Amino acid sequence: MISKPTHLRGSVLVFTLLILAVILSTALSAAGIVVLGKNSSRATEKSALAFQIADGAAENVLKRIYKDTDDTLETLANGLYAEGGQGRPTCDNGTVRGVLPNASSGTYAVTFLDYNDDPLECSGTGYATYNEWRRKLAKIISSGSYGSATRAIDIAIESMACTDSTVDDADGNTYDTISIAGQCWMRENIRVGTRIDSTSTPQTDNGTIEKYCYDDDPQECTAAQASGYSNGGLYTWDEAMQYVTTEGAQGICPTGWHIPTDGEWYTMEHYVDQTVNDPNQTGQIGTTIGTRLRYGGSSGFEASYPGVWHTDPPPLDFMGKDGVAIFWTSSYPTSPGNPWTHYINSTSAQATHDWSYAELGFSLRCVQD
Repeated sequence: MISKPTHLRGSVLVFTLLILAVILSTALSAAGIVVLGKNSSRATEKSALAFQIADGAAENVLKRIYKDTDDTLETLANGLYAEGGQGRPTCDNGTVRGVLPNASSGTYAVTFLDYNDDPLECSGTGYATYNEWRRKLAKIISSGSYGSATRAIDIAIESMACTDSTVDDADGNTYDTISIAGQCWMRENIRVGTRIDSTSTPQTDNGTIEKYCYDDDPQECTAAQASGYSNGGLYTWDEAMQYVTTEGAQGICPTGWHIPTDGEWYTMEHYVDQTVNDPNQTGQIGTTIGTRLRYGGSSGFEASYPGVWHTDPPPLDFMGKDGVAIFWTSSYPTSPGNPWTHYINSTSAQATHDWSYAELGFSLRCVQD
């Protein structure tokens, strides 16, 4: 038997990737799925047949990804083709396995991974709507096997999490939004609420959202900064949370949005800077995460440096404008009095993950439910 020449295998590879690119750029964009990159270098033996199996599986899976009929990966597997008596494809630990039609000697396996490179659930709580697992999806790895040959394709995917380009708060202020790591974030600090004097009036549970503005100047909450956005208000943790301690609470965020958890912050930071790779690490994290999150950075997060309101050391005062930004989360390690925070400063390319005191006044970004 005469084997196929190497240049023909390369032609098959190039052709099939071109066809795949056309599918991705047309169909997936309509579904809010953006392909970030493809990598077909993972291989145990160069085999055109094994690659065609991997490519065929990827193509059919991608067709189902942009349809809104599959609530779970298990449903997606059940909707794929089946070969004769081989039965329907199965889903286990985030991997769909089966046999392609007309490839009785070959099998495929498509693994679905989130932004932390963990496999998605085949089914489970929270997957009631198709948007849930699609928003978590960051990459698929499609493997084809034929005889002793295996060929795999990595396809990186970013879900367009934001359903709208802007969102309004309870006061009617409008904020731009941005999709990062399958999450929809406010692109600017929230400024909702009534400004009060920081030296004489504490923020309290009185049914009114209250905020401090740096130096007690109302313009510090609303005037556009170098980022093009305002610095927003400064809130104690209790005020931001609206006096509940439930992780992921809506707090002062718009309806359909909530105060991000520490885990959501980690997912976003890990996506922006892969060297942020331990959700439990405290102190300085990453290598370029601070640079990428600040205004003009590659993430589009557009963080400015609004400073903070502090109580220790006394007296009550503001500090850090144009130098530091500290953001609340809705999570805490042991006590609601010491919530987790994430902050960046103008002199470091890194960021900091640590707990702080709930009575201090920090900034807030909201994330969509």
